[in-house]
Amino acid sequence: RLIRRQRQMCIRDRDYSKYNLHGRSFYNLGMDYKYRFHRFSIQGEAALGISGMAFMNQVLYSPLQDIRLMLVHRYYSHDYWAMFAHSFSEGSSVQNENGWYLAASVNPFNRWTFFVSADLFSFPWWRYRISKASKGVDLLFQANYVPSKTVDMYVNYRYKQKERDVTGTQGKVILPTYHHRLRYRLNYLPCSSLSLRTTVDYNHFHSSGKTAGQGYQLTQTAGWKLPWLPLTAELQGSYFHTDDYDSRIYIYEKGLLYSFYTPSFQGEGVRLAIHFRYDMNKHWTAIAKLGQTTYFDRDEIGSGNDLIRGNKKTDVQMQLRLKF
Repeated sequence: RLIRRQRQMCIRDRDYSKYNLHGRSFYNLGMDYKYRFHRFSIQGEAALGISGMAFMNQVLYSPLQDIRLMLVHRYYSHDYWAMFAHSFSEGSSVQNENGWYLAASVNPFNRWTFFVSADLFSFPWWRYRISKASKGVDLLFQANYVPSKTVDMYVNYRYKQKERDVTGTQGKVILPTYHHRLRYRLNYLPCSSLSLRTTVDYNHFHSSGKTAGQGYQLTQTAGWKLPWLPLTAELQGSYFHTDDYDSRIYIYEKGLLYSFYTPSFQGEGVRLAIHFRYDMNKHWTAIAKLGQTTYFDRDEIGSGNDLIRGNKKTDVQMQLRLKF
């Protein structure tokens, strides 16, 4: 029985990754265009790979000065391969996706901006944790308020619905999942050398027939820029608490040059990180970052070769840049 189950899992893995990039030689041909007419702006791009193809088209329209509308259509075939491609998508790669995205930005009052968007997407082939063609929707509403030059804030609500295999059913039972996210962020600049940022997140995740999971986090960031020394520093502290992996939270952290770092956390704990940048002269720049995560709900972190026997995990990053 165990051998049969392992064999079925291997078959499902092969089906899931059937169109993943493989081989020894690749090519891509691309073409883009842009056209502007009065208040309309139309642009797009088309690409042809060794087997599949990809298209993305965008229409921008501004009927009034304070109103902006955008419509984006993308189609990435399930067998399209592009090793270093990055584009607008719901998934993590430019492959196996078809979708329509509509967004509107309005400034009805002084100091206020409202943004709303709707993304309707589908996946023609299997994906991670879904053993059939699937679809979903992603809705977002955000309100920005800028009362002064030193203070700005926003609150947004995001709703996402997707489909997923029920664990243990081997893909025979598929149910929708519902994910609600709420965020509030406040930026405050008391002076030219100090900046403060406060972020509060709340997640609510559930699927049919299962207990809902919740998660939240509170992050405070303080940045300094010394006027008499070419040194900038940023200290960030976060507290997080989630019920499970599905209700995990993401915390943005300032990283090294040309890198994007937004780790995810689950369980209960705190995260502390400090970032330094020193511009020695116009040629040399030194950057260092130190972070530590402390969990309150476990005595071990990770598994296998990554196992840490303890509830603390520390990471260090350093970078030295020479600019000619």
